[in-house]
Amino acid sequence: MRTREVVFRLAGMLVLFCLATAACIRIGDPIQEMPSDFTQQPISTQVLNPMAALTGTPVVLDTSTSGEIQLTNNSDWHICYVYIAPPSQDTWGHDLLEKNEEIALGASRTISFQAGIYDMRAENCDYMVLNEQYNVDVNGTYSWDVQNPTSIYFDDFTQGITNWQAPVNSVGKAAIVDEALELSASQKELLAFERFPQPVQDSIMVVEVHQDQAAIGSSAFGMMCWVQSNGDGYLFLLRSDQKAGIFKVKSQEMIPLADWQSTTDASYDPALNILQTTCNQGKLALRMNGLTVINVEDSEFSQGDFGLAVVNYGDGAISYKFDNLAVINP
Repeated sequence: MRTREVVFRLAGMLVLFCLATAACIRIGDPIQEMPSDFTQQPISTQVLNPMAALTGTPVVLDTSTSGEIQLTNNSDWHICYVYIAPPSQDTWGHDLLEKNEEIALGASRTISFQAGIYDMRAENCDYMVLNEQYNVDVNGTYSWDVQNPTSIYFDDFTQGITNWQAPVNSVGKAAIVDEALELSASQKELLAFERFPQPVQDSIMVVEVHQDQAAIGSSAFGMMCWVQSNGDGYLFLLRSDQKAGIFKVKSQEMIPLADWQSTTDASYDPALNILQTTCNQGKLALRMNGLTVINVEDSEFSQGDFGLAVVNYGDGAISYKFDNLAVINP
């Protein structure tokens, strides 16, 4: 795809959108906060420290138990978060594992409580959903076998970035640094993204993002899904001032689906954050460190490439390192 430049408007502001093997967008800095309304599925409301070993102590939700779930981890990841809630509950509630507890590969965990109908979710230590089950009738012992989700793509960037399409040199640079993809941008208010040319449909993306300390207060980072050949698609951004937004790019125009919203409850870390985006049957969601911060709906696109993005709001160069990118089926 040849490089070209066009000018368009975002929220009444001129926006510069460059399309090439990567892209750049002059997006300005809107401050309006818009509420989200997305209650079709329960969402996590609290996360705990994932770093520790399995204790083997059963979790008891109710002392007068008549049912139990025997969870066995047959996935390739440690399980750090387990949520069980009745279908009538809007949120997943609290993580049921002990603080600093993990369920190791091949290990089991017994969760006992009153019999009933429950929804269940298990996540790895990067908050990636390994398994969800809904309307499970627990009466007696229910065996919950958590296996690997269906993987679409995984990259720990130890093999380089040969298959990734690099941004044009005047916008940003991509390189492997410390076995991670480092994406940098030096021009103010220009967003550069790396895209992987593999069209996918419904997907969940999870990535670890290591932040350059010099970028704090002057940058944003994120991901794109369902990127079309002309650059249209959905853009998920998290700013270093702890605000997030979801934008739609259509016909060379940026449309805020959820303008910059506060994420102060999501435990933003100035050094390392774990982002998760969902693009699933018209539902778009952004999670940071295990907490859903934005949910919106839009059905304009349903298939396309995926990518990683940074934007520079300051005068100096900024960079982020992306690592352990996983793209899975929802």
